[in-house]
Amino acid sequence: MVMRALLANGANPNLSAEDGTPPILIAAHESDVDMLVELLRAGANPNAQDRKGMTALMLAVLTDSPEKVRVLLRAGADMDLTVDLGHGNQTVFDLIARERRLHNREEIMDMLLTWESRLQAAGQVVRHRTGVPGMEGILRKYMFRNKRV
Repeated sequence: MVMRALLANGANPNLSAEDGTPPILIAAHESDVDMLVELLRAGANPNAQDRKGMTALMLAVLTDSPEKVRVLLRAGADMDLTVDLGHGNQTVFDLIARERRLHNREEIMDMLLTWESRLQAAGQVVRHRTGVPGMEGILRKYMFRNKRV
């Protein structure tokens, strides 16, 4: 509610908290998808990162929210950005490969790969790399699915 009131009064949707956390990361982690949409409509950067490199897309994946992942991808979230959580630089693909507890893991992975193939079809270069054991098998399993994002 506070964020909605601030946005309604012209607050900057990209102004980070004192700890360096952009509002869009807070929304991706703690709010409902509607708040995320409101921030994006107000001009929030879908690729804003905290001091470690965490993005809203990464948090949407880690909080097991396909709806938030979909909204962020449509808003231009970059799958190639990396975060350092003590295991070296990791992309969103690395994070989902490590988080086997996610209930919506397959749906989210399918969504990411489908989005990636759309970017490639549009001539964009997708650079993500992964060093996570087992990731190649996960990628192969979902690579040829053709679902809407």
